[in-house]
Amino acid sequence: MLAESRDSESIEQDADLVILMDDQFKRLDEKGRIAQYEEENLDSENESRSSVRPVKMIIVKPRNGSTGAFNLNFASESVSFTEIEAI
Repeated sequence: MLAESRDSESIEQDADLVILMDDQFKRLDEKGRIAQYEEENLDSENESRSSVRPVKMIIVKPRNGSTGAFNLNFASESVSFTEIEAI
């Protein structure tokens, strides 16, 4: 994934940590446009408009550590992340 990014060589050389955000509700189609929401991913029409939604964070390049993934809640109105509370 990182190798596909523009100018990724300099990112790989300079960065100590690279994290990508995978937002299942905002996927791009083959032409680079935002694809429509997939109905099987939505419980209701309101969920697609929610300002807080879960996203997957993927660690693709750690200088000291391992790669991996974790989930956070993303609040699009404030552009902030919070932990997902356990039930």
